[in-house]
Amino acid sequence: MPDAVCRVSVCDDSGPDVTDLALPAGLPVGLLIPTVVDTVRGAGSAGTHWHLARIGGTLLEESLTLAENDIHDGELLVLAPREVPVPRPGGRDVADTVAEAIPAAAPPPHLGAAACLWAAITAAVALAWAGIAAAPTHLIAAATVSVAAGSAAVLACRDEHREPAAATLAVVAVVFAAAAGFLAVPAGPGAANSMLAAAAAAAVATVLHRVTGCATVALTAVAVISAACTVTAAGAALWPVSLHAAGAVLAVVALGILGAAPRLAIALAGLTPSTEPGEQPPDGPDGRRARHGHALLTGLVAGSSAAAATATALIAAGALYTGSPWLSGLALTATVAAALLLRARTYPPGARRCALLASGTVSATACFVLFVAAVPDQAYWACGIAVGAGAAALWSTGGAGFNPVAHRAVDALEYLAVAALVPLACWVADVYGLAQGWAWS
Repeated sequence: MPDAVCRVSVCDDSGPDVTDLALPAGLPVGLLIPTVVDTVRGAGSAGTHWHLARIGGTLLEESLTLAENDIHDGELLVLAPREVPVPRPGGRDVADTVAEAIPAAAPPPHLGAAACLWAAITAAVALAWAGIAAAPTHLIAAATVSVAAGSAAVLACRDEHREPAAATLAVVAVVFAAAAGFLAVPAGPGAANSMLAAAAAAAVATVLHRVTGCATVALTAVAVISAACTVTAAGAALWPVSLHAAGAVLAVVALGILGAAPRLAIALAGLTPSTEPGEQPPDGPDGRRARHGHALLTGLVAGSSAAAATATALIAAGALYTGSPWLSGLALTATVAAALLLRARTYPPGARRCALLASGTVSATACFVLFVAAVPDQAYWACGIAVGAGAAALWSTGGAGFNPVAHRAVDALEYLAVAALVPLACWVADVYGLAQGWAWS
């Protein structure tokens, strides 16, 4: 039959050559393509998927014949390779949809440092708790770890990319130095153990900061709180004082350092203006010294505020567990909390303000716990005040500002809290009763 064969011309997409072929018109195009490829391209084209198309680009349906594809004698067809789509699952897994609902979050940048510090603090506390009455191996272990961590911090600080690791190792060295100082006193635990532990921590923190030059904020904060605790523990070691009296002394020392923090940072960073006209640079201090001054100020504020919060915890613990008068402790913890929270507004948003707010919140919590434990029948007053303070904090962070009159009123409240600190501390430490006894004698 004349219609059983269809005479077409097939051209290859890689060149101008045209091949005339006589193809069965009744066979599906898919069965004809291998023969066409072998004829036009040669036997070396196996393994590639091909298709036939008209000159205009319309593909021929492979399941249909040439006649059914409306191909007539004399037509020109194009033979070209085609891409086979990668098989994909027809449906989407629900678990994948849920997992991709939120973007992938990067891990916290200081997670490893936090884990290292937590492990070091846990180990140091375990050594201090178990090693006082034990053999000196605990003391040797704590001192060895402190020296090793300090040496590693000195080596790591030489590479600026490893400064976070150096800072972490420096703090670890300080922690184990405190444990070694605590274990160095054979009797205890007592004020002498605490004094030597705080003194060792302050000394190691100061030396490592001078040697490494890194972790200025952390090491300065540790040195400040350790120095404040050393002064308090030294007094407790010389004279028998109660726990809440030691807390009162620590609160006075801590807030004294907090008040002098800006001047101390200026002096320690070498930012004090020179009295000689030729010694002061015309452009002011360089950027490195200014950044160092900022870091010192942050460390001083963080350390002193943390020491003040520790003092309120000691005052509350002394009132709860030793049976001391709670009213004086309540007044002092409330005053310390007010002084810290009101001082926070004088610093811009950042680490200093966060440290003051956190320490003030801890002090306020100590005051709250002391009041509820002392007068449980009146706990609803404390709860109402706590809720009101939380609402006020939420309102103050919502963008509402203060007018100048309110600023002056807040300044007056802060001055009043600072002025009342020393008299209240003397009340907590029972200095007035001691002075009255001297007067009667």
